[in-house]
Amino acid sequence: MESSGQLSATQSKEVLAELMTHGGDPGQIVARLGYQAMDAAALGSMVDDVIASNLEEWQRYCGGDEKVAQFLLGQVMRASKGRANGKLVAAAFAARRKA
Repeated sequence: MESSGQLSATQSKEVLAELMTHGGDPGQIVARLGYQAMDAAALGSMVDDVIASNLEEWQRYCGGDEKVAQFLLGQVMRASKGRANGKLVAAAFAARRKA
């Protein structure tokens, strides 16, 4: 599930721990923990909102300041209550920076 982008690395570890402790179906554990993959449109909208709310940081990121990328990623993670896949968020920021 992690390699397909359905879960983040952290979420995968939690699902695996649950499987090792209690067994069960991974899909049911994912649903019970609320880790269903975010819709791509919802994620894109969140990324756009974070950019619009943090224009100074976005300009620094576009200028090559990679340190600020973690700040922006954190803002999306906060907005998504940890449900966003960090790799997909980073890719979305990179794609928007190139545009």
